[in-house]
Amino acid sequence: MYEGLHKILKKEGIDAIVLANSACPPYINGFMGRNLGEVKKCENKIKEIYKVLRSLTNIKLIIFTSRLAIYATEKGFGDIEKNYTKRPHKFKEFYEHQVNYDSYKLFLIKIDKTFEFFSKQNIPVLFVLDNPELGFSPKKCLKRLFLPLPDSCKLRYKAYLQRQGEIKKDITYLTSKYKNILLFDLANVLCDSKICYVFKNNQTLYTDDDHLSKHGSYVVASEMFNLIMKLKRK
Repeated sequence: MYEGLHKILKKEGIDAIVLANSACPPYINGFMGRNLGEVKKCENKIKEIYKVLRSLTNIKLIIFTSRLAIYATEKGFGDIEKNYTKRPHKFKEFYEHQVNYDSYKLFLIKIDKTFEFFSKQNIPVLFVLDNPELGFSPKKCLKRLFLPLPDSCKLRYKAYLQRQGEIKKDITYLTSKYKNILLFDLANVLCDSKICYVFKNNQTLYTDDDHLSKHGSYVVASEMFNLIMKLKRK
């Protein structure tokens, strides 16, 4: 998502930097991994991000995005991620043998703590609800781009809601507690009432089953930019 947004903002003279980890979203105390070694690395990375944030001055807006359902449920989506489901990233609490470990409940607690942190810092946050996960690789559909796509190359909106609907509802509730947190739902850009699109204007929106392509990045960024400008005028 960053590439498209960075270029659009740059044209308006607005600076943007990306602070990111792989498979380690920077939620407060959101340390996770497939073993304690990975958890420790994740912890160090998250602490480094917040160290950088504290060193920055004149932050106008935090745009916070990560995959949601995969970390909340510890289950991948579709056959393409079945190996992840067998060996998911788990929160530090799992390895500390916490009684009644509940990844979903912990995930919401960590999001809430993150919202609370930025609220106390009085920093506006645009929290991005995850783009629909496809559950398959869009590459297998490229040869059929100019032909009617089979159902295996489409994501039904109903399937998307079954996967992400509950967490969207819970995060929307958490957001309502904080005046400085605003939601941006990528499904409003990438889906209609029946289908979440893999292709638009004969170009793929995804580079794999869950990451946006360069074109997808620009499609999303243009919509997000309109919202950012409204916030700026306020």
